[in-house]
Amino acid sequence: MIVGGCDVGSATGKAVVMKDGEIVSYDIIPSTTKPEITARTVMDEVVKKAGLTSIEDLEYIIGHRIREAQGPFC
Repeated sequence: MIVGGCDVGSATGKAVVMKDGEIVSYDIIPSTTKPEITARTVMDEVVKKAGLTSIEDLEYIIGHRIREAQGPFC
């Protein structure tokens, strides 16, 4: 099973792709003023690093956000 996770905070956006419980790729980027852009950018990067074609290849995505920041996966 291939899954992803995303955390958008006020300072950074973090994301991970895991396959069968093992980390395949991860990234941490500076947050932008638009949390939805941060979430999309960091998720696109980890999907690419994992060798996947698109975010649609993930079976599940878990998101976390701080109250002030909300992205499309949160």
